[in-house]
Amino acid sequence: MKLGILGAGPKALAIAAKAHVLKQLGFAVPELVVFEKDGVAANWRPSSGLTSGHLPLGTPPDKDVGYPYASFLWGDAVNRRINAEMQAFSWQSHMIATREYGEWVDRGRPAPSHLQWAAYLEWVARKVELPVVAAEVTQLELEDGRWRVTTSAGEHHVDGLVVTGPGDVRSPANLPVHPRVRTVADFWLDFAWNPRIEGRSAGVVGAGETAATIAAALAAANPGLAVEIISPQAMAFSRGESYAENHVYTDPFQANWLQLTREDRRHFVSRTDRGVFSVAIKQELDRLRNVEIVPGLFTGVAIDALDQVVAHIAYAADRETRIYDYLVVSMGFDHTGFVARLLGERARAALTGHLGAWTQETAEDAIDQWLAVKGFRPRLHLPMLAGLNQGPGFPNLSCLGRLSDHVLAGYVPIASVTHLPQPFFAEHDL
Repeated sequence: MKLGILGAGPKALAIAAKAHVLKQLGFAVPELVVFEKDGVAANWRPSSGLTSGHLPLGTPPDKDVGYPYASFLWGDAVNRRINAEMQAFSWQSHMIATREYGEWVDRGRPAPSHLQWAAYLEWVARKVELPVVAAEVTQLELEDGRWRVTTSAGEHHVDGLVVTGPGDVRSPANLPVHPRVRTVADFWLDFAWNPRIEGRSAGVVGAGETAATIAAALAAANPGLAVEIISPQAMAFSRGESYAENHVYTDPFQANWLQLTREDRRHFVSRTDRGVFSVAIKQELDRLRNVEIVPGLFTGVAIDALDQVVAHIAYAADRETRIYDYLVVSMGFDHTGFVARLLGERARAALTGHLGAWTQETAEDAIDQWLAVKGFRPRLHLPMLAGLNQGPGFPNLSCLGRLSDHVLAGYVPIASVTHLPQPFFAEHDL
């Protein structure tokens, strides 16, 4: 049996490390095939266009590929062995192996940069001998009850598929092609080449962490530049970081996530993850005198006769235009659009027929305990869309060890089910 994984980032490494440990303990695990054209941890490097590489990791590095080291699916005694064996792939073990652990502790356990995090993921990949197909995936199609993954280097057939990564960058359909109008996809590439921006003003569209880091980078590198964050929420809210909030990300079951109403779950995610700034970046923005928040919903951008960037925004009943010398559109990522772009004709028709429509809402509503589209075979695992149904930590780095259990449990026979929480695996159909 083969399990395919699109992307060689933290989620893929978490699954690979857990599969490695399970195999060592005698479990029959699927053969993994990882598809990544740009190499391990590509999205954490400047070449991805998603980061400068020097940005601090927003999640504590202790929340590594094994976190929270609380496997609960494989039998009590075996779970303890798994948790112990997984520590060989921990952030601390990496720091010890590179002789940096003491210095890291003495410096107060600072957040690593994205490049340092990428180095950790590469270290894990080497330890598990991650099988990577270094080619671009061009299509995902159904064929004889399996997924046919077409790449620039050939075809592969797998029995289940995990799609990771942030997805496509969201941007307005009518975004003008102009050197002073940028999206996240090309901002960091430009900034790495030349952080100095000509002009007096810059706008950043977005209310999330990515928009905040872009605004902070622009303002710090250009003290004479007035930077405005255009936020539909009218304020820059910081992420909730209390024990109660963090624990929901680590263990949604103990935190009774599934007992909350859908409305409360959505509100929780909005308050703690989407459209909010981390405490660290909020503090950095507070120190920068040349950053302001502009309330409004971004509705479009145009280039006027004077070659000025004109942003159109709406707030309540008001409509206004704001003129900038430079504009960055940071409106988040579209995971369902990314998947839809790759689906072949049969796969698209099958998923649409199964769900009624292929949208973010229908996909989120259908994510089951294996972080896959419920009832669809062969399985299509979409952890980036699992937050609403299964727990808010699955789309990010908050519970990678738990994520790996959920995915692999659909393929690896479980030693004992007598102690497992019900009805979590009442539908287990290996």
